Amino acid sequence: MVEFHNIFPVVIGLNKNKDHKLFENKLIKECKTIKNSFKKGGNNWNVSTFNTCGTYDLTKNNKTECVASWFNIYKKHDYQERHGHYPNDISAVYYLKTPKDSGNITFYSHEPHGITKPGEVNNPLTWRSYWINPQPGLLLIFKSTLQHEVGQNKSNEEKISMALNFKII
Repeated sequence: MVEFHNIFPVVIGLNKNKDHKLFENKLIKECKTIKNSFKKGGNNWNVSTFNTCGTYDLTKNNKTECVASWFNIYKKHDYQERHGHYPNDISAVYYLKTPKDSGNITFYSHEPHGITKPGEVNNPLTWRSYWINPQPGLLLIFKSTLQHEVGQNKSNEEKISMALNFKII
């Protein structure tokens, strides 16, 4: 009998907020109001997605308790290149608006090469990447060092998400 030990587990938490519709429009309106009052953030990012990373911290409006938070508005063709959120400990993404074909989030294995010839396609121990199709009200929680990217928004509508970083003190 083979015994398995998960030495480097990568865990992604998913939770669908059943009450999302109760505040969806209010939060989308707030994001749009802030967008009209603050400049685009993410100065070291290579993409045109509007975000408030470094220009408006959502923790300053006393609605969250974390070390950093911002929102992203993806117009048609916007995407986010592969990145991580180090030196934070835990990161989260909450989806407010996700039209069809607005771009999946893809997570990448921390192993640089993985297994070159996996014996089973449906074996998560051999996956090099894993994608999730975002939906309004979906909350993703993951280790901040986990590399990820957001696929291109091919929809004519905007996709809106909130990102949060937490430090364990």
